[in-house]
Amino acid sequence: GATNFLVGKKAPAAGGIKVVSLEGGTAANVVTPKCTLIVEGDIQVAEKDGITVEKADGRTIVTAMGVGAHGSTPELGENAAIKLLQAVEENDFGGDFQNMMQLLLQKFGTETNGATLGICWQDEETGETTVNLGVVKYTEEEASFTLDIRYPKNAVPETVRENVKQAAEEYGLGILECKSVDMLYVSKDSELVQKLLKVYETETGDHAEPLAIGGGTYAKAFQNMVAFGPEFPGEEASIHQPNECADVDRLMQSIQITGAAMYELAQK
Repeated sequence: GATNFLVGKKAPAAGGIKVVSLEGGTAANVVTPKCTLIVEGDIQVAEKDGITVEKADGRTIVTAMGVGAHGSTPELGENAAIKLLQAVEENDFGGDFQNMMQLLLQKFGTETNGATLGICWQDEETGETTVNLGVVKYTEEEASFTLDIRYPKNAVPETVRENVKQAAEEYGLGILECKSVDMLYVSKDSELVQKLLKVYETETGDHAEPLAIGGGTYAKAFQNMVAFGPEFPGEEASIHQPNECADVDRLMQSIQITGAAMYELAQK
């Protein structure tokens, strides 16, 4: 299952250091690849790889570059928002920017399984909890960030919502939006999955076991449905990355496999 949160506060309280803006991320389900902070005056910035500092018109502009990754595998990326906040955390910003920064660093940081929040579950079939910080924003109108939290079949969704709520309130923030999606789980022993495995082995000559992934697919929109391809074992995944692409020969092979699967599933 999965729950997406927008955590923050409308009309955040200003602090001693005037924060003009904080902006990072492109989507809730992508690890923040870039984050920029603009403040009035000078601030301390720790030297880190991927951090640049500019001075212009009496302002300090700090930019952090991370590594994007799919929200279901945040451990494969490097979150630029966390990197930036770590670089400036020695400053006493005050106000709700300070609150948001401390919440993100102390309850999330570089951790991607929700252990500090008490929401880390593990299951042999459906994996481990993942927590992705996607979009971060701070302006005079709103301080907020998104969380994309995905959890295995033995998780307790109510605990996820309650623990995130408690963590936010501890730092004077709240839940602005919250949306959950039930887990799609079809047994590997089902007729559907067994037929698909048979087709794959016939067409490729490879014996494969079904996989459970954290990523959401359109299969969730239907009953008794699973995602089938088109990525092959051993391929370098470029999903949600710059220059996302697919090999043409593999795409053609996938079309052939899909056609054979449609024929097999249509048989009684």
